[in-house]
Amino acid sequence: MAEVQPVSLWSGKRGCVELAEGDVIALHLVVERLKEAGVRVRFYGRLQRWDGTSPVWTLLARGKQ
Repeated sequence: MAEVQPVSLWSGKRGCVELAEGDVIALHLVVERLKEAGVRVRFYGRLQRWDGTSPVWTLLARGKQ
């Protein structure tokens, strides 16, 4: 069973931010703001098929089925 991460951390090994479980609640709003600021956002792993605008838990729930 995977450990729940209490805070978001930069993973130098993976070259990405590993999100805390609570961070996904409003992730689509954070992504929207980043894109408005001109930041390029890419998803991979479990978020690879996510559109970046809908609540992310809908994608993660589909992945568990």
